[in-house]
Amino acid sequence: MNEKDIEKQNIVEPNDGLTPEEEIELKKEAQLAETEEIKKEILNKLKVDNNGIPYDADRIAISNMNAVTSIANWKFNQAIGSTFNMLAQDPSRDKKTKAMFGAMAYVFKEIYENVFNTRIPWKGADNEIHQVEAESIAESLEKAMQKLAQVVTDRNLTK
Repeated sequence: MNEKDIEKQNIVEPNDGLTPEEEIELKKEAQLAETEEIKKEILNKLKVDNNGIPYDADRIAISNMNAVTSIANWKFNQAIGSTFNMLAQDPSRDKKTKAMFGAMAYVFKEIYENVFNTRIPWKGADNEIHQVEAESIAESLEKAMQKLAQVVTDRNLTK
């Protein structure tokens, strides 16, 4: 053995006074942090394919998909109510059928209003607390998604 090999054998890494258990715990935490970073990288690059269209599948994309689905559900509920009203007033229907659709329209309207016209506190962009209806939030979500779509699809953005 030469002198350098002997020096290498005698090198002891300082452990800052940690016990062997503390060193193991520290290594586990470092490994966990590295694993979390790897997960973040993977999650930020997730994609799915549906009907031949590639979609981002990261948390932001999922949130946007959820928003679009929420808007679709709100619009669907509005369409059901409108359809019941239209069927209840259709002159080609017999009196009994019109009454049935009228009752359905009334019940649906009551349910819709109890859900979407419920007032809740909401912190606005002005940092003030406002009493708003769930329907107003759904409308705002739709407007926000339209603005988001404009920005995302605009290839000519400048600062």
